Amino acid sequence: MWWTGMILMIVGELCNFIAYAFTQAILITPLGALSVVISAVLSSIFLKERLTFQGKVGCLQCILGAIVIVLHAPEQGTSDTSIEAFKFLALSPGFITYASLAVLISLILVFYCGPRWGKRNMLVYITVCSLIGSISVVFTQGLGSAIVHSVRNPDQNQFTNWFIYVVIVVVVITLLVEIVYLNKALNLFNTALVTPTYYVIFTTMTIVSSIVLYRGFEASPVDVVTCIIGFFTICSGVSLLHNSK
Repeated sequence: MWWTGMILMIVGELCNFIAYAFTQAILITPLGALSVVISAVLSSIFLKERLTFQGKVGCLQCILGAIVIVLHAPEQGTSDTSIEAFKFLALSPGFITYASLAVLISLILVFYCGPRWGKRNMLVYITVCSLIGSISVVFTQGLGSAIVHSVRNPDQNQFTNWFIYVVIVVVVITLLVEIVYLNKALNLFNTALVTPTYYVIFTTMTIVSSIVLYRGFEASPVDVVTCIIGFFTICSGVSLLHNSK
């Protein structure tokens, strides 16, 4: 049973990676809340865990918020999916500044704040996960797009470009850091508090990093406001769902 769960988890992460290769992170990351909804529904069916009225309302909010984001998600990214195009964006002064600040703040949180307040305040380790995770997401998107570009254009093998190996190293390191500090937060604090808090901060930072990398996005003011409303609807739904346990 454990191996079945592990295999399904790996398959899910592979599907997530493939999704990042085909569309923008600003759309995929908020939809991660649907995994919380599906987990709650499956738990009530197979584990006989009672889903309260508050939990059902939370599930409904997550679904409605996801629908709103899908319908109004702004266009973002570039039509050129080559690793050279991603290299141009990743090495731009704006994103270098953002990534440097994210790493610097994370180091301060890990080595200064962690030993002092890490066991009393869950935001210390959750913020580290979110900042490093926001870098991980955009580099994962760049790697996935480059792989798809190589498959679609066999004469333009992206693995001949040295920068793709830099991207792979960054993806591996950031994922490991994210997993380590998320587990620390889960070991120290209540899962019902960590999960919704992590979701909100991580999603927010991922949206910010995507906007910085792609230098904004194309959308009408109505679409932007609607997406923000959809995002907050999902956040409140996740909080309701976890507080109902």
